[in-house]
Amino acid sequence: MNNRLMKAIVVGLLIGLLFSPVIGTQYADAKAQNIAYVITGTLGDKGFFDSGYEGLQNAKADYGVGKIKVIESFNPVDWEPNLRNSAQAGYNLIFAGGTPMRDYVAKLAPLFPKQHFVLFDGKLTGIDNVISVEYGEEQGAYVAGVLAALMTTRTEVEGINKDKKVGFIGGMDIAVGRNWLQGFKQGVASVDPKIEVLYAFAGSFGDPAKGKELALAQYGQGADVILHAAGDTGLGVIEAAEGANAFAIGSDANQDSIKPGHVLTSIMKRVDNSLHDVATMHFKGPWKGGETFMYNVVNDGVILTDMSVIGDKVPEEVRAEIAKTIEGIKDGSIKVVRDR
Repeated sequence: MNNRLMKAIVVGLLIGLLFSPVIGTQYADAKAQNIAYVITGTLGDKGFFDSGYEGLQNAKADYGVGKIKVIESFNPVDWEPNLRNSAQAGYNLIFAGGTPMRDYVAKLAPLFPKQHFVLFDGKLTGIDNVISVEYGEEQGAYVAGVLAALMTTRTEVEGINKDKKVGFIGGMDIAVGRNWLQGFKQGVASVDPKIEVLYAFAGSFGDPAKGKELALAQYGQGADVILHAAGDTGLGVIEAAEGANAFAIGSDANQDSIKPGHVLTSIMKRVDNSLHDVATMHFKGPWKGGETFMYNVVNDGVILTDMSVIGDKVPEEVRAEIAKTIEGIKDGSIKVVRDR
């Protein structure tokens, strides 16, 4: 082999090493990597954002990540600057949640192509350095609707009145909130279309006092079970359930023990698992940029608690119907329509 040919082979190999993707090793030095967690709320919600942060803490432990920076705000004017500042600061993996962050990720991610962005609780496809994660909250809400409808006629249970009314309280009137409401209504109607569903949106995910006010109003109108999908606002709903000697259904994380005996179950989005999964794609590869991943009841990305805290207030026959409903969603015999 002559020297010219040998030189050409060596140069070719070097070019390949420089420009070909190195799947699974390009982020091997995790200690030099930092994560930004940029959220449209705050930690301490005992739900969505706390669950996501737990997933990132698990990823930090698993991969030896350098640090996790949490940047939180309920104020919409902060959301784009917070995301931009994280990118400019050089964070390697940037998580942006929830739904209102979609347009900001779409705008900023192409400007920082060497960094990876994750939009969670929203859908954004076709950008190589962005992965998005959606949740099938409408499926979980459907199951909650079945539970609420079955319980509202159980007048032998203390806290259940004679009125066939249940309630829903959302945070902001946005697509994800309407998904919750739509699924809940479908679940209720599948049991008895004559059951009335009272509903309201608080206009905020960070106002427990407003959540409590809206919930007390619905309990006063005859609802005895209220599902919330309202972040920190929903903590006020659970507090109201205790005050009214009625029931709530929690959301996003296990909230059964916040007011024991007054939370029938919680519809948990496995935000923790989903963010850990995407972190694994970043640190170990392959990075599946441009794709959206759905977590729902079908793949156990949205689940119910085991109702052990509420105990025998939920009769065995009701639990059996809930189990059948979940299986029906999984096998496709029950179709839940998504709002968006």
